[in-house]
Amino acid sequence: MIADTEFGQSGATGSQVGPKVFPVPIQAIDLDAANKRAFPSMGFAFAGNVLSGQFTHSVASTCLQNLVGATTKADVQVGEVAHVYAKAAEQIVLERWRQAKLSGYGFEGVVFGRPASGATAAFRLNVGVDDGTASVFVEELDFTKTSVHAIGSGASSARAYIDSARSAGKPFRPIEIMDSVIGDPSVPSVAGTVQLAVTTKTGVELRPIIRHRGDRAGEFTLSGVNVLTLGMAGAYVPIGTPISVDLPFEDVLDFEVRD
Repeated sequence: MIADTEFGQSGATGSQVGPKVFPVPIQAIDLDAANKRAFPSMGFAFAGNVLSGQFTHSVASTCLQNLVGATTKADVQVGEVAHVYAKAAEQIVLERWRQAKLSGYGFEGVVFGRPASGATAAFRLNVGVDDGTASVFVEELDFTKTSVHAIGSGASSARAYIDSARSAGKPFRPIEIMDSVIGDPSVPSVAGTVQLAVTTKTGVELRPIIRHRGDRAGEFTLSGVNVLTLGMAGAYVPIGTPISVDLPFEDVLDFEVRD
């Protein structure tokens, strides 16, 4: 999952340091509180109204850390997490309507991850409110039909870059696509730097981004912040699992997509 870091306000840039991708910790206890189980974390990302997206994440992720059931043996599936987010989103946009009586508080979101047993999956949410009525649409993304799904205001620009690479028979790197959209003057709402999360067997992880070319060479950025400026946590530096976004660089994980 990759995103830009731009947050807008009234058509202008509010911040180019903005989190849009979040880990979702999940844990449950049984009815006797004798057993507690932590599941692999999943992820949530959004595009659109900032407050609605972030408030939805706060409510849904807190609920998912407070699950209780007869036992803790059943896995939590990605689609089930997506529907918790959808229900939370419905409540958030309705509350914002009640307070301001304005439409336009909606957002697109993606819930993604890998359950304890099973393959990586992703579900798209489309959330809106109009005249006091909330609409929430949830669908699973089908990666057998296309390997990359773009959402948000830069989606059409991203698809154009992807189609161009496909037409030329070239592999395309999602981060290069995001860089291209960020640099596209026709999409001013997509700007800042790249942020990224990966799905692993143990859960979703946000990763620092490392650059090797240009004026940001040597920076480790996370949500637009150079984490080297944060200093150390005891004996540790917070840059242990970076993703390289420039080629060539063979010592740090990189990836591309081939159809």
